Amino acid sequence: MSFFYYHVTVMTLKFRNKITRAFFYFSSVCVVIAAAYLVAGIVSNSIHPVTSTRVPELLNSIPFMPYASAAAFIAAGFLFIYVPVVLFFIRRYFVNTQSSEIIFFYGFLLACLSEGIRLVIPLFDISNSFSSVFLFLCRILYAGRFLAPISFIFLSILSDSAQRHDIEKNFFLMIAVSGIIALIIPVNSAELTTTFEPTYGFSEIFNVFRFILFAVVIISLLFSARKRDIKELQYLSSDFAFLFSGYIILTISDNYVLLAAGAVLLPLGTARFLLNLHRIYM
Repeated sequence: MSFFYYHVTVMTLKFRNKITRAFFYFSSVCVVIAAAYLVAGIVSNSIHPVTSTRVPELLNSIPFMPYASAAAFIAAGFLFIYVPVVLFFIRRYFVNTQSSEIIFFYGFLLACLSEGIRLVIPLFDISNSFSSVFLFLCRILYAGRFLAPISFIFLSILSDSAQRHDIEKNFFLMIAVSGIIALIIPVNSAELTTTFEPTYGFSEIFNVFRFILFAVVIISLLFSARKRDIKELQYLSSDFAFLFSGYIILTISDNYVLLAAGAVLLPLGTARFLLNLHRIYM
């Protein structure tokens, strides 16, 4: 029996490491393609960041946060490049670590990768085409916005050993839920925000929903830490707060102040989160 369990664990690790390697190469190729598009756009002078709405509107009343389109570009690019960089470290330090949480963390990385669409939208007048391609890209972007908090809900609740045999099913479930929500949400493609994305319906409800999920993840991690008596799980709650706050800030960054804050919080929270997660399993 022990031999069988060891064999399954090794096979699971091998399969997960293959997924990590494939995800790393895929994200790296996406970054290269996006960079090529940007260079082509700059050379041909085809970048047209036409915007009409600032979200949240409160930013308009803050004098030291003036709008800067370059900051919005850099913020989207930061989230985009963040994915292969994090995957590089996961490949190096989690290769022999049986961590179910990493699989759900990949959902968050997919969400960050989808932010690269904001780099493409201002290029070559895609935002003014109102085409099916533009709407399809918008749906992918908002699927990522829903996937980001949902992935941490699954990570905090469905990562224990009792749920390990259902991890693939749960992973695809959270992808499907995010995709369905993104398909039914109304998108106003005629109104582009200062972060190069169209506005969408029920945004206030979504923001409240995202805040509730944020609180649920922290409470769940703290409860799990108390139940399992693992101090690193307590640290994960604060690490998640830094990490996710940095992500949220970068998704709304259209000025250099928010860009700087997000660029500090996201890597700091990620490094601490992965370090404490590694300590739990080692």
